[in-house]
Amino acid sequence: MEKKKKPNISKSKSKKEVEEKKGFKRSLKSLGKKSWYQQNLPWPERLIRKPKIKIQIPKAPKIPVPSRNVVFGIFFIFFAFIVAGLLYDITRNTIPLNYKQEDQTKRIIPVFFWADLHEQFAIEGVVASIVVLIGACGVLFIYQSTRHFYRPKSAYSYLAVGIALILLSFVLIEYFIAQKGVKLYSADV
Repeated sequence: MEKKKKPNISKSKSKKEVEEKKGFKRSLKSLGKKSWYQQNLPWPERLIRKPKIKIQIPKAPKIPVPSRNVVFGIFFIFFAFIVAGLLYDITRNTIPLNYKQEDQTKRIIPVFFWADLHEQFAIEGVVASIVVLIGACGVLFIYQSTRHFYRPKSAYSYLAVGIALILLSFVLIEYFIAQKGVKLYSADV
């Protein structure tokens, strides 16, 4: 059996290390000694001593920070509030829903869509915001598909669901605009 040799450490290197250690010890000793000025001159610290009192500052209680999901949920609700146009509904005092009576049967039918592009009922804004949030969920599903890159089956399923939700929200919004009586893609405009 061969004996393993210890690595050869040069003597100059070990001498340098020893000198550095001695220098460090000397500097520590010199820190503890007072200089000639401090020993011989009458400094006020000999007459006046500072009290050794620790003042404890009361700490304010820590405010618990909500989790990222809670913050995201609050942001999502605020986003839905803005997209729904509820701020517009509050300031304009719009009616939530309108009713129309048929001429022949005298039946009352609810009207969900205002026949103008620049006006809305409250229920119309809420439904439109739900559809936009469905599209936002589609974007989140597409984002999740990028996080599951190494699992292609789940990544493709997330991607497919995300694209389907975005297309569904687009088709529903276009349907709502068509129900308002506005033809955005006609040649007459």
